[in-house]
Formats: sequence, structure tokens, C-alpha cells
Amino acid sequence: DTLAPCPPASIQAAQLSDVWLKRFPHHVDLLNIMRGLRRFEADFKTKVIRTRRRIYSEGGGFGTSYLLPLMHRLLSLPRLELEDWGTESHIVEAFRIACILHISELRRLFGMIGIYSRAHTQKMQFCLENCPRNWEDLELLRTWCLAMGGIESTSEEQRTWYIQEMEKSSQSLGLDTWEGVKKELKEVLWFDEAHTPLFWEFVNGVDDNGKVASMNLDARTSYGRDQYVEQFLSSHDFV
Repeated sequence: DTLAPCPPASIQAAQLSDVWLKRFPHHVDLLNIMRGLRRFEADFKTKVIRTRRRIYSEGGGFGTSYLLPLMHRLLSLPRLELEDWGTESHIVEAFRIACILHISELRRLFGMIGIYSRAHTQKMQFCLENCPRNWEDLELLRTWCLAMGGIESTSEEQRTWYIQEMEKSSQSLGLDTWEGVKKELKEVLWFDEAHTPLFWEFVNGVDDNGKVASMNLDARTSYGRDQYVEQFLSSHDFV
């Protein structure tokens, strides 16, 4: 089963691509992988509608045949030794990891098991802590990376760090509500049924002091979080 042609990129995604090509012309592979994800997700959404959602239980082969090669490409991209890293390497690596985390939720939609993100969320935090906080014309991409890391992280300390950084990054973009943040992130790369419920679970779990509530710290496979996602999806129609 072949995919439909890739839909046009949003204005935000097109602008980010142009800036990325100017700043990191040797890392075009990441943009190509993101374009592949955008094409897959657009086609996947039409198949969800056409099959009346049966593709989630019957389409494991469809998911793996496209997602796993994209994951392999991400894992196979050449990387410098840690001691040779500079600002450029940290930004590129954070983007690569964010794409991996983005795919993680898509893989879970197809019932794939054994998907653990702790090492990736820790490494992304390291990368973001070791490059300038302001990515200038790529700040929306930084916010997207933080969102992918936040929804995949599980420890209180890590989730608190991600939410605090997202707040700062969002403010620099002139966004003062989480709904506004989500709207912008969806223009970068987003699959509603995978990422929206966990985004709300993540940002709504923050108390008035900026701390992440302990109720949100269950492991990704826990009944509590799975139940939250199930209830969220049952009350929202994304297709």
C-alpha cells in the first residue's frame, strides 16, 4: 500500500526548513525524514477515516513498513564524538532525538511494545542545556523539541525541567496559553491522536509553583496514563 503524495508544508514548517537549510546545510537528511513523517501521518489519517479506525488493530504491517525505516534512518545518521560537539551539534542532535520521540508515540498506536524513551529524553536535555537557550529563527523548533521530550519523560525532575523550558520558549514566541502553543506545534509536525492527549496530560499536571504533579509520573505503560489517553480520545474526535 503506497502513500499519498506529501501535503504542502505549513507556513511555519516551510519557514523553519528555509532557516535550517541556511544554518545547517550539511544536515538536510533530518528535513527529509521530517517530510517523510509528514507524508506518512497525512496518509495515515485518511486511512483511519476510511477503515473506521480498524487500521489501529489491523494495520500493524502498515505502520512498521513505514515507521521502522524512518526510525532506522534517524538512528543511522552520522554523529560526532561527544568531546567534539559544539552548538551546532547540540541543536542537530536535539532535533534528531525529538524526531525519534515523535515516532515513539506513533509506534505505540500500532501496539508496538518495548518502546522506552528515558535515555533519549535525558540526552535531549543534555543537548539543550549545552547550547544557547534562544535558537532565534528556529525557536519554534526548539519548543517542538521540548514538547516531544516533555510528553515522553517520566521523572518529576525531568518533566519539571521540560515544562519550565517550554514556558520560557513559548513566552519568547509571544505565546501566553498552552492552547496557543499546541496550535503552533501542530504546524511543525503533530499527529493529534498520538500527541495531543499526552501534551495536555503533561502541561495540565503542573501546579501553581511550576512543579509537575506526582499523579503524572507513572511509567508510560501504566494503567493510569493509558486510561487517561483512552478517556481523552473517547471524548474527542480528531478525524
